[in-house]
Formats: sequence, structure tokens, C-alpha cells
Amino acid sequence: MKAEPATFYVPIEFDSSMFDQVHLPYAQFFLNLLHWKWICWRADKNNFIYLKYDYLIRIVPRTVWREVKETLVKARIVETDKTVIAGEKCLGFRVTPKYWKTRKIECQDSRLNKRIRIVFGQDEKRSLPVHRWLKDKLDLVEFDMELAEKIILTLRPDDPEADLTEYREVFRAHCQKIVDKEHIFICDKYGRVHTLLTFLPKELRRCIKVNGRNLVGLDLKNSQPLIVGVFARQYYRGGMTRSRFLSKSFDGRENPYCRQEIEAMKEQKQSVPGDLIEYIKVCEAGRFYQSMMKKGEDKETFKVQFFQNVLFGKNCYKGPMKDRFAVLYPSVTKVLGELKRWDYRRSAWTMQNYESTVFIELICGRLKRERPRVIVFTIHDCILTLPENVAYVESVVLSEWEKLGVKPGLHRERYDEIRPRVV
Repeated sequence: MKAEPATFYVPIEFDSSMFDQVHLPYAQFFLNLLHWKWICWRADKNNFIYLKYDYLIRIVPRTVWREVKETLVKARIVETDKTVIAGEKCLGFRVTPKYWKTRKIECQDSRLNKRIRIVFGQDEKRSLPVHRWLKDKLDLVEFDMELAEKIILTLRPDDPEADLTEYREVFRAHCQKIVDKEHIFICDKYGRVHTLLTFLPKELRRCIKVNGRNLVGLDLKNSQPLIVGVFARQYYRGGMTRSRFLSKSFDGRENPYCRQEIEAMKEQKQSVPGDLIEYIKVCEAGRFYQSMMKKGEDKETFKVQFFQNVLFGKNCYKGPMKDRFAVLYPSVTKVLGELKRWDYRRSAWTMQNYESTVFIELICGRLKRERPRVIVFTIHDCILTLPENVAYVESVVLSEWEKLGVKPGLHRERYDEIRPRVV
């Protein structure tokens, strides 16, 4: 069979005549790459996207790259931040506003198509059966773009200084890729799965349909705090377990999941500190954030600050929120401090690895074995499914967590009941 050509999203205003036939397809590939990173919110606050040179030349020949870059910059289609720091920072690129709107084209260069198939085919070979199963489900997605356009006009960025026009244009471009079924499926080195659906705000989830029907979300209550508690409980098992946790590596693994570590949690014979027991109970009841919040505080704002300052922030951070947490839960505070001693990012990496192992490896793996035709899409610690599958999927989620000695709560959310915010 003839292989399908690659598809690119290139600016509508892009004048292809500025390149010869050798350089043109690589310029289109590069512009498509920037577009993809942009709609997946990979740009910094100044809209620059950082691309590793070694990553680019996997596809674009060295002899071609310089000409492509310089021509696009000279034509003011692309801007750079002009800063490279060896070993620390790559060159940043951004597409200028005139070229934000794109159109979809097919790559006409057979050599580039072959190169893309080889490079990205290698990534595909490393995917696990559960990944391929989840990826195939994306082909069933229908998306109501007409409704999405109305909702996008109600969305506003959290940052009041952010460009509102750009913010909404990103969502339009993002939704259009879903309509075109140009799905992405990426499993990072911590096991987390990223698709176009994972980047959608809740307001736009009501535009997702399968067979004309809206989906229901099953969201684990107090997910990240609970995972921290489960990890902390294992930490107190003893020296060897503790040492293995603190020296854990996430690079170079064919299978990113820590199933063996999770399986070890099913046998809990050690005693744990009383404050840790209370912490897990509060998380199981779904009351953790409320128990920490002061009167009048907004829950979503509190959660963001708690993640940034306590769970995943640097050990050197000081503040009343962290002080209160340390007084209530000193055992959990100690574990987080040890975990972040050499690199504060290790806390986030570890919790993401535990979360993805449970949701992708265990829960989705079981769904695949038991009912391969069931409709499921994952958004990290949330599973989307059709209404008739809710009871079954919910039972599997709770069952797998209960094997680990915890009984969490699940929040059911019907996305067709979420209404756009009034502007």
C-alpha cells in the first residue's frame, strides 16, 4: 500500500514562491512544527517556542536548515529571541501575528515524507499495546466546531496581560485539528499521555462527541495530594525502599511505568505516622483542599498555589501555606523535602509517574483486556466515557485504587451541563 503523505498546517499568508523546491517542504515542516507547539501551549509568556537543534536536524538536513531559518526570519514570518545558552537554553522561535491563521496541506516531497515516517515510526514502535489501543479510540471523536466557536468567544486567559486575540486563536486552531482528525498521541518519559483532548478547557469538552452523544468525565478527587500520601506511605517502609525512591531515574526506559513499585503497595504491613494516616483519610474523603483553605479563598486559585508552593515547589520556599501544611502533616512534609532535596522537580516527576502507572498501565490496561470496545479517553487523572459505560469504568477505577489500600472518591461530570462563562 502507498503510505499516506504527511500533513502540514502552514500560514494562509505564507508565500511559497520565496523558496525553491528543495527548501520549500522543509520550511513548511518547520512552520507546522511551530504551529503544533503553539496550539499545545508550549510557548513561553513572550510566545517563544524553544526547539533543540538536534531535534530539528532529525528531519531537516543541516545544509537546508540555515537557509530555511534565515529566509523566514528575513521575511518576518518568524522571529527569534536571539539567545542560546549552551546546555541550558535553545533558540526561541515565534510566528508573527499576520501568520497565525493556517490551512492544511499535504507534503509533496517523497524524501521528506519518507524521513518523517522513519523518525516518527521509531517513536511509534516504542509505544505499548495500551497506548495503541487508546490512540485508536481518538478516531471515533466527533467535534462540534460551531458550538466551539461560540464558547471560545467567552474564554479569557487567567493572565490579564495576555493577548486575548491570540489566546482565542490558539483554541480555534487547536479545535480545528480535532475536527480534521489530525490527532497527536504522545507518551512522555513519566508515562503521561498527551493528546489534543488533554489541552482542552472543560468548557470545550462539551463539544466532544462519539456517535452524536456527549461524554461523562470520571475525575479522581484530590488526586495529586492522594498520590503524594500513597507515595509517603511507601517511603516509610524502610531504608532500601526509601533509597530506591530517591534515586529513581526516568531516562532511557522502554516502559515508563513503575508497575513493580505499585504492586508492592498492595501489601501494607508497616506502621505509618498518625498524621499520614489522617492525611490519606482526608484525601479519600475529597476534603483536602477545603481543610486547608481559609474562609473566602477560591478553590481553583488555592490549588494552583498549593501545587506551586508546597507539593512541587522548591524546598527553600517559605510561606504561611507551607507552614500550615508542615504543622498539620509533618510526615508528608518530610517526605516531600527529601524527594526534592537534589532537584525540586523530582516531586512532580515522581507523582506523574505514579498517576500514569495507575491510570494508563493498570486501569486502561484492564479496560483493554476486559472490554476492548469500551469508549475511553484519558485526561491524566480523569477518564472520559459514554454514559452507558460510566458504572463499569467507575468500578474498575475504584477497584484498582482499593488494591493499593485507599478508597478515593470519584466525581462524575456531564460535560453537556457545563455552560460557557458569560463575558
